Amino acid sequence: MWHLESMNQDSTNTDCAKADDFVELLAQHDQSLTRYVMSLVPSMADSQDILQETKVALWRSFGSFESGTDFAA
Repeated sequence: MWHLESMNQDSTNTDCAKADDFVELLAQHDQSLTRYVMSLVPSMADSQDILQETKVALWRSFGSFESGTDFAA
């Protein structure tokens, strides 16, 4: 039984590391993403809505995120 608990703990640690990478990359690219959306959508309120929806979509696709890949792409 200890082996299964150890495997679950390793999986949890890997998931946490992956989430940490994702959050760090999202924070690093936040300004460029904001500038990009605001260059396309002049309304501040609309661009904020689009950014919020974009970040929700990014989190929903977190399962396909792989650390070390080109996050901006």
